[in-house]
Amino acid sequence: MYFDFEYADKRLSDFGFIMCHINTDAGINDVELGCDITFNTVKNSNSSIQSITSTTYDNVYTTEFEIMKNPCKDGDIYMSSSEARHLIKWLNRREYAKFKVINDISDESDVYYYGSFNVKQVQIGDKILGLNLTFTANAPYGFSGPNHLKFMLLKYNNTFEIDAESDEVGIIYPTVSIKMFYDNDITITNTVTQTSVVVKGCKANEIIMIDGENKIISTDNDMHKSTLQNDFNYEYLDILIDYDNSVNTYTVSAQCEVSISYSPIRKVGVI
Repeated sequence: MYFDFEYADKRLSDFGFIMCHINTDAGINDVELGCDITFNTVKNSNSSIQSITSTTYDNVYTTEFEIMKNPCKDGDIYMSSSEARHLIKWLNRREYAKFKVINDISDESDVYYYGSFNVKQVQIGDKILGLNLTFTANAPYGFSGPNHLKFMLLKYNNTFEIDAESDEVGIIYPTVSIKMFYDNDITITNTVTQTSVVVKGCKANEIIMIDGENKIISTDNDMHKSTLQNDFNYEYLDILIDYDNSVNTYTVSAQCEVSISYSPIRKVGVI
């Protein structure tokens, strides 16, 4: 059982409330993961075997629970209308915010989601006993981390490896920072996917930032800013996660420091 969570940089316990289940039968419950896959298939006219044409996630992660006053801190377990409005304003918003269950025991305590809450009041007569919360995420899964990796590459054509942590097979586009040690062009090649990031005309001590998820590149060097769009090949560093192998090897043409950050996907239900 979980008693606290963090949402939009605040904790439920900051308000003097706890997570709970109100008026539910005791027993074992299924925990929704949100990552149900729909297989689109076609059948050969000469066979009963179905061939997959595509796959999609048709839903996102959702979970439902209640909150109420912490009875250990307040003798009156009922909520006032002002307390209810204050909590609803915090939780029921028109934007996604980070949601993370607080758990110091489970190894899934670092899993978080982005989403928002729908809220209902749980009442006994005209008294508010608690709030029923339904959280809907923006993705079929959660995330952990982020993982921060740093590589010092002091020779030409040095290599480094990333053993990717993720529960989802596919490509992750991380955030990359490259600090150049000398004036040079730079090429970073993933030898697994055979994709290459190329940036020409780099300057000594220049820091190049590449946001792979949002497809943005920038530099702190004022002289390079005017030509960066033409000096970049618009290939973004990728991390491949496969069923059998998640080790990606990269070759870097120039001497530099490469920092990489990414958030592994986690297909777990935490409530």
